[in-house]
Amino acid sequence: MKEFTQCIQKVPIFKNLNATEMDEVMALVKHNAYKKGDFLYAQTDQLNSLFVIHNGKVKITRYSNDGKETVIRILENGDFLGELALFSEQKANAYAEVLENSQICSINSDQIKKLLEKKPTIMFKMMNEISKRLSETEAMLEYKVTDNAETKVARLLLELTNDHLIILPTTKYNLASQIGITSETFSRKLKDLSDKNIIQVIDNKTIKIIDKETLTELLDK
Repeated sequence: MKEFTQCIQKVPIFKNLNATEMDEVMALVKHNAYKKGDFLYAQTDQLNSLFVIHNGKVKITRYSNDGKETVIRILENGDFLGELALFSEQKANAYAEVLENSQICSINSDQIKKLLEKKPTIMFKMMNEISKRLSETEAMLEYKVTDNAETKVARLLLELTNDHLIILPTTKYNLASQIGITSETFSRKLKDLSDKNIIQVIDNKTIKIIDKETLTELLDK
């Protein structure tokens, strides 16, 4: 139970709760194991739970009427999804696919709604974090439309970097779809940046940023 308490504590929408509030939330949590390829929900499914990733990865994807896939985001440890089920009865507008064997906590929306009615302070804290996430999503969509391919790749690399080293969290196809380009364009732009000595492609999953200043300047193009 302790490790799953830590799972909930590191989620942004719960991180500011006091000990009593945290205990009340934890009483509602269910813990589930999912295998690669499982779906938490599909497009048009009725949302009825908030999900928290304890460990693993989940891909949020939408499909157009002609079957084209668009990766919205890749979620990892500590990320959450399904939060709109807490505030409205609506159907999912995307698929949530498990990318690797994962442990995921879930909280039934009806149960947590009852808790929020009794503890409005929890709701206000959650709303604040959810509004931040919506702002981040709006910014991401704007960049997806306005940035050129090189700028999109540069922005993604800077978001993923950890002390100049990047371990790609998923396939190049998924990352390319997430920023609105093809996987071929993604690979080509990585090669261009490597040829300019801005980055070093160490292997298929690992990239080192050599010239972070120049990479950052690409965001203004």
